[in-house]
Amino acid sequence: MTIPHSTALVWTVCNSEPAQKILDLLTCKSRVATEQHLRRLTVTSIHSARKRLAQLRDAGWLAACPVSVALPLLHGPLLATDTAFPDFHRLAWRLAKRHRDLINSNEIVYWATDRASRLTGGIGGSLRQPLQIEHDLLVTEVYLQRCQSDANTASRWISEDILRRDYPRRLATKVPDALLLDEFGKPYCAVEIGGSYGAQRLKKLYRAFARRKLLWELW
Repeated sequence: MTIPHSTALVWTVCNSEPAQKILDLLTCKSRVATEQHLRRLTVTSIHSARKRLAQLRDAGWLAACPVSVALPLLHGPLLATDTAFPDFHRLAWRLAKRHRDLINSNEIVYWATDRASRLTGGIGGSLRQPLQIEHDLLVTEVYLQRCQSDANTASRWISEDILRRDYPRRLATKVPDALLLDEFGKPYCAVEIGGSYGAQRLKKLYRAFARRKLLWELW
C-alpha cells in the first residue's frame, strides 16, 4: 500500500527531534517564536531550519505571518528575589529606559496550530493576543536563555497558558508569564517579563509572589 504524500510527510517531520522541540516550545513553553529562536532551539543552519519550518507549515503543525516588532536585548534578569528587598523605583526606571529608542525589525513569527496542540497536549491555535506579540517573543527569549544556562529548565518550565488551564484555583490572583518547578515538582520561582511598569505595580507583583512563597525573576 502506498502511503499518501501528506501522511508520509507528517510522519517523517513530526518524529524528528528538532520538530518535537519546536512543537513542544510553541504549545507548552511559549506562544510564538521567530526563525532565529527556532534555529537556536534546534541548533541548525539557516537552510535546514527554513526547510524544516516549511515542512511543518505544509503539514499543518505551524502557522506564520510577517510582523514588525521592536524588542529589547535581554542579558539576564533585572531582579531575582533571593536577594535583598528591591529598589522598585530604580527597577521601573530601568524598564522604561530599555524600551526607549527601540528600532523595529521585520520578522516571520511562528505559532502552533490546534492540530499541534492535540499532538503534544499543550495549547495552540490562532495567533493569540496580537498586541502582545513582542511580550510573548521575550518570553521565548527568556526560556531559551535559561535553557542555555540550566539544562533542567526544559522539564521544569510551565507556561502561562498551561498554568491558566491546569492550575486555575491555585493561581487565582496574578498568573506569571511562566513558573519554574524545583527538583521535586513544586513551584518555586515565578518568571515575569517587565513592560512599562511603575514602581507601585512592581511592588504589588513582588508582594503577590512573596505571599505564595515564590521567588521572582523579573526580566
